Amino acid sequence: KFLNINKRIESLHFITGIQLNNMIVLDRIVSFEQEIQNSVFAKGKSDSVRKALMELEKYGHRLYGCFHIHPGIGPGSNLPSHIDLNLQKNLDRGNYKALYAIFTRDGYVRFYSSQKFEIQIYGTGVNTINKGELYHVEIS
Repeated sequence: KFLNINKRIESLHFITGIQLNNMIVLDRIVSFEQEIQNSVFAKGKSDSVRKALMELEKYGHRLYGCFHIHPGIGPGSNLPSHIDLNLQKNLDRGNYKALYAIFTRDGYVRFYSSQKFEIQIYGTGVNTINKGELYHVEIS
């Protein structure tokens, strides 16, 4: 729901959490100022993104995820764009190898990363479409 507060614009956020052995629990959204934010594009202000990453490191947290929402509906609306893949490459170069998720307005979520990963989703209302990649979250 957080990503879908303003149904007319894209929303982009970092995610952190805790690591327990080989499992990472994503549980905290890290927001930063947006330089551009419209119906089909979101870009963080460079200085605000840098500050958010420095704050994570300052307190011993790591960037584990980068989540955003696309404007469309349906499972084909959340494929990573060239802009999404460029963001991933840039963060990877900075040694921020994260899990990426793209949500749709109607509850589909697609995960991808340059690293090998396995998803375990807890709770009700989540349907697996393609294990490890595509899910549908019931929106109330």
